[in-house]
Amino acid sequence: MRLVDADELLVRLPDDLPYKGAVKRVLAQAPTVDTVPVTHGHTSLLGYWKRTENDKAVLELALSTYGPRLQTLVAIEEMSELQKELVKHERGADNVPHIAEEIADVQIMLDQMTILFDCADAVQNLHSAKVARLAKRLDAEQSAAYADAGEEMM
Repeated sequence: MRLVDADELLVRLPDDLPYKGAVKRVLAQAPTVDTVPVTHGHTSLLGYWKRTENDKAVLELALSTYGPRLQTLVAIEEMSELQKELVKHERGADNVPHIAEEIADVQIMLDQMTILFDCADAVQNLHSAKVARLAKRLDAEQSAAYADAGEEMM
């Protein structure tokens, strides 16, 4: 079984995509593995950071071309590079452009991991729940801070 359905992927690629012929050749040679397919037509992954169908097709092609093991290792490497840039910033470096680049790299790899593990819906649901939980905590902290400030004024 292929990591991606090559025929389905080609149909979704825009006609004006540069190098579409090369993409067809790579897909024709895509490795087969004994695993579940990673394409399930989820759209929740595409909408979060304004991703497009073309983005998803490229990410699926990367997984197919390089394989899940290598892409998982690259994801870990990209997260490490972001961590390094954040530490540099905390030490006083003026490196916001580098941080932005590493965030983009990490997001690309996280998108690939979401496709690989077929968990876009779970990620979206957990993301929403965790942001709601954070909002609740912040509200509680602000309420406590206002209460403390009110007591100090008395």
